Amino acid sequence: MIRALLVVLLLLLLPARAATSAPQLRTLLAKPLAAMQQAQSLNGAFTQTRQLSGFPQPLISHGDFLFLRKTGIAWRSREPIQSEFILDGSGVHGSGGLIPQNANQSALRPVAALFIALFELDLDSLAARFEMSASGSPDAWQLDLLPRDEALKALTPRLSLHGGAQIERVRFADALGDVTEIRFEHLRASPETPTAEQRARFAK
Repeated sequence: MIRALLVVLLLLLLPARAATSAPQLRTLLAKPLAAMQQAQSLNGAFTQTRQLSGFPQPLISHGDFLFLRKTGIAWRSREPIQSEFILDGSGVHGSGGLIPQNANQSALRPVAALFIALFELDLDSLAARFEMSASGSPDAWQLDLLPRDEALKALTPRLSLHGGAQIERVRFADALGDVTEIRFEHLRASPETPTAEQRARFAK
C-alpha cells in the first residue's frame, strides 16, 4: 500500500487527448464537485488490485478509509495484512513501523497533498501539477491526468479517475509496468461536523 500511496496516480498508457478547459471540466464533474463542496467527511470501503509485471495472479487487498476536510485521510487495509496510513498536511504516517519516524516528510508532503486533492476533486490544485482531459457524461465520466513536472512524470506517467455522482475508481501504472486499480464502494459523504471518534483516528 505504501508504494501505491507514493505513486498515488496513473492509468494504463492511453492515446493522448487534448486538454479539457476548466469550464468543461466543471460541467462534466458537476455532480461529484457539488457533493464534495458540501462534504465535511467522506468514508467508504475500497478494493485494491495490483497486477505485478510478469506475475499471473494479482495482489488484492481490502480496507476502508476516512477523509476529513481540513484534516486528511485515514487509509486502513484490513485484508490480507492490517495496516493504516494517515495522510495530512505534515506528510504520510504509518502504523506498525511501516513509515519510520525519521522519514523524510518534506518528500512525503507533496504525496499527501496530491492524494487529498484527488479526494476533494480540487481542480485548481490538480491543474497546477497535471494537464487534465475528460470524457464521457456527468453520469459516467473519465478524467485523465498527465503530470507537468518531469520528476513526477518519470514516476507516474498518467493517472485516470472514473466515476459518476462520486469517484468510483482510480487506475494507474508505475514505471515498472505494475498496474494498480482502486475501486471504492459504500461511499458516504456527510456535511456534518466530524465526530470526536472520527478525529481521534488522526491523533498522533
